[in-house]
Amino acid sequence: MNRKVGDVMTPEFIYVHPDTRLTRVLQLMVEHRIRSIIVLDGTQKLVGIIAREDVITALKATARD
Repeated sequence: MNRKVGDVMTPEFIYVHPDTRLTRVLQLMVEHRIRSIIVLDGTQKLVGIIAREDVITALKATARD
């Protein structure tokens, strides 16, 4: 465990904007086999992270309404 983050990180990353549709987020997660995606605003500032569980919960709530 002496390795540093820079040794194992992925330099290319996938991100979405706050106005990205949840269906698109889920599509990206499945397509790239990832469980979470960072959310950046228009100035490329980190504003959050969305996990697969967040998307599924939101889609279930929408389906109930």
